Amino acid sequence: MRKYELTIILGTEENETSTGKEQVEALLLKSEAATTKNDDLGIRDLAYAIRKRRKGHYYYYEFDAEPQNVFKLEEELKLTNPLLKHLLIRKEQ
Repeated sequence: MRKYELTIILGTEENETSTGKEQVEALLLKSEAATTKNDDLGIRDLAYAIRKRRKGHYYYYEFDAEPQNVFKLEEELKLTNPLLKHLLIRKEQ
């Protein structure tokens, strides 16, 4: 198992935030990831407009997973609708 970090940006409306967070957490469970840290970073200004939005709700996850499962997770995150942006990286050991 390897360690990974995932940062996601969701819309700022309540239904977008709750729906998006539930979908991402379901994807993490589906990919058999063991979440070690889950932080709500709050609403922040975006560096540039994404889908005509200037603010986004940020969430940060640290998890352990198998590399083949992370590839599938990355593909499914690209298709998650309420998600504005995501960044998935492998942590240095």
